Amino acid sequence: MTLYRSSLVASLFLLSAVSPGCGGKDTTTDTAADTGTTTTDGGALDGGTSDGAGSDGAGSDGATTATDADGDGFTEEEGDCDDNNAAISPGLAETCNGIDDNCDGNIDEGFTDTDADGTADCVDVEECDGVDNNGDGNIDEGFDVDGDGVTSCADTPDCDDNDAGRSPLLAEVPGDEIDNDCDLLVDEGDWAYGDLVISELMINPLAVSDGDGEWFEVVNQSGRSVFLNGLTITSDTGETHTVDTSELLTLEPDAMAVFGLNGDTSANGGVSITVDYDDIYLLNTVDSLAISAGDVMLDDVSWGTGTTMISGASWSLDDIYLSADGNDGTAGWCLSRSQWADGSDLGTPGAENDLCSIIDHDGDGFLIDDGDCDDRRADVYP
Repeated sequence: MTLYRSSLVASLFLLSAVSPGCGGKDTTTDTAADTGTTTTDGGALDGGTSDGAGSDGAGSDGATTATDADGDGFTEEEGDCDDNNAAISPGLAETCNGIDDNCDGNIDEGFTDTDADGTADCVDVEECDGVDNNGDGNIDEGFDVDGDGVTSCADTPDCDDNDAGRSPLLAEVPGDEIDNDCDLLVDEGDWAYGDLVISELMINPLAVSDGDGEWFEVVNQSGRSVFLNGLTITSDTGETHTVDTSELLTLEPDAMAVFGLNGDTSANGGVSITVDYDDIYLLNTVDSLAISAGDVMLDDVSWGTGTTMISGASWSLDDIYLSADGNDGTAGWCLSRSQWADGSDLGTPGAENDLCSIIDHDGDGFLIDDGDCDDRRADVYP
């Protein structure tokens, strides 16, 4: 058995040694004596040329020959970041043009960037931001629409860049009913202490929450028309609100204005609000309220002894005490007795106050508590 297999293997080996290769080609080899290499007469097995290059010009490993498309001496493989533009290649001097000319990953490096926004001055565009964006020594050029020297984006902006008669650089013009100096106040040079008097306070509403139903009333005691624009409200805790509106809020002599935390009548208990404010709350215990025009204090009041305010009724200032000094004490204040609407709390927002029932206003010897039905007329009494 062993002898048979050995004879068969030897026979097969002998047959393969003398048989021609596939296709009948002569596959004998020649040895080059001077180089020690062996060359093959037959063609490439993959049908390519005998030097090993494929028919597409690529090397036998499939790599593509690098090209310099723009003829600037650099290929993409050599770092050309735009091989379609001969003006962009490694090693070039950077030009201030908003382009990475030298392919180092930076744009316009070495050129001045005044506003430090990452864009060089030579290509930067001026914006209305109070900064010299393009490094020409001017700020916000082209953005002063009315030519008054102040733009709407300045630190102290022009409140109306379409009107050269309104600018922070101007002085207020008395009596023209215009905010000339852009401080929100109108004709503020006329304001004086006592021009407005705080005359009613809804500190603790019952029909709605405090956050919706708080309000206070002021009366114009100046004898002239005044403007509520720019007035500042301040509470004892330091909270402030400045009246900021483009609408001219005029208050005639002896007229009343209501300032409220919520201007929505459907949510605030049905109160018609002249000015709605934010972030000021009238504490039910000890607190104070002031109203001013710039540096001019117009009026202030304080209340509370640490006890909770009665809910559902405003505190009303009696006519006799209607002044900025008269409302400082407790004698002139009493609880309102009237409703301003069906189902409302008690008070008279924007209307004449109820008289205090413990004061004989007409001197007829009878108080409201005694049954005097018109305590403003001495000829009417029980």
